[in-house]
Amino acid sequence: MGIREAASGRTDAYPFDPENLVIVGFDTDEREQLDLFDGTRSDDDISPEMIESVMESGVIQPIVVTWRNRRVEVVDGRRRVRALRKANKKLVKNGHAAKTILGVVKSGGSAELIEAMMISNEHRLENPPSVKAENIVRYMEVTGKKERATAAAFGCTRQNINNYRRINKCCEEVKQALDEKKVRMRDVLTLHNLDLEGQLRELQKIIRTRKEECEGYENGDGDDGGGDDDGGGDDGGGGGGGEGWNDPNAVSIRAPRKSVIDKVIELATEKDEFHGTLDADVIATLKWVTGKGQATEVPGLTDILSQIDT
Repeated sequence: MGIREAASGRTDAYPFDPENLVIVGFDTDEREQLDLFDGTRSDDDISPEMIESVMESGVIQPIVVTWRNRRVEVVDGRRRVRALRKANKKLVKNGHAAKTILGVVKSGGSAELIEAMMISNEHRLENPPSVKAENIVRYMEVTGKKERATAAAFGCTRQNINNYRRINKCCEEVKQALDEKKVRMRDVLTLHNLDLEGQLRELQKIIRTRKEECEGYENGDGDDGGGDDDGGGDDGGGGGGGEGWNDPNAVSIRAPRKSVIDKVIELATEKDEFHGTLDADVIATLKWVTGKGQATEVPGLTDILSQIDT
């Protein structure tokens, strides 16, 4: 069986000169009002190493394009196109031929195109919280999808989606502090209900409190409640000092109180928005640790315990 027989179908793919492709909002003056604008306005994210790699091997992964407004617009692969443009300038300057990039043509309405662009970027890039929050809100507005479908698309829970929507309503100063890890998401989830002056006032209080807590943990003092990066829970855990506690956005909780573990078990087993967040084996382990479950319920645990003199 050959390639054609093995394939489930055919698609339109063509080699493009990157200079003939249009990156909406980057190559044009159009900005946020256009569906295929992702907020990128500079080439700061194109590293010299990436340019050298493209000069050597070209762009291996195809991009996705669409024909609209009498031009070829980039749906997915905007960064690859920008990198190839820079690489080609160096190649031509050194007397080499410019490279092309393979583009798969995608048709459809604005909702389908923006969904393809945003989900692809979300799964590939490590966006800061404020960008992810903006993407989630924009995704829901364009596609008309509700919390459950959006959570599935972004690989998180419905509670996370609601939390990001709250963050998106906060002022830019709050978003920046969150991106810079000066505060945790759980610290600022209620600030969107305040006016600008109130948000700024509470933000400074939170930053001061977090700084004092982190300094305390670096010295081995204090009993802070840990926090989930997505703000999914309402309770926190305490623990000793040491490495990692100086990160105000840290998810890790050392030596949590039993009440915290009980809360985690309750949320993971009884709340719909957290259903499936933890594997059954993890829940069984937590129950065993707190004395609410048997070691036999944790796969492999009894074998390990048999080798320990208890």
